[in-house]
Amino acid sequence: MKKIPRKYQYPLTVSMVSSSMLIGTSGVMAYKTLSDEASFISAWINSIGQVIPFAIMLLLVVAPTIKLLVTKILLEPEAK
Repeated sequence: MKKIPRKYQYPLTVSMVSSSMLIGTSGVMAYKTLSDEASFISAWINSIGQVIPFAIMLLLVVAPTIKLLVTKILLEPEAK
């Protein structure tokens, strides 16, 4: 199996953690608000459908802002 280059470590980690958090949190919230006769799977999918658009918009705004903050303000420049 071909390995992925090390430079993709953080983007891969963030994408895996954030997607599992979105799916897991949606499942917990759907379970907490579920009535006795309702289907958990349909409530969960509906919850994911409501959360994902806002999460994508938030990611598109927050990720570049944080990257800019970290690379330009917090980290020292690379030695050449």
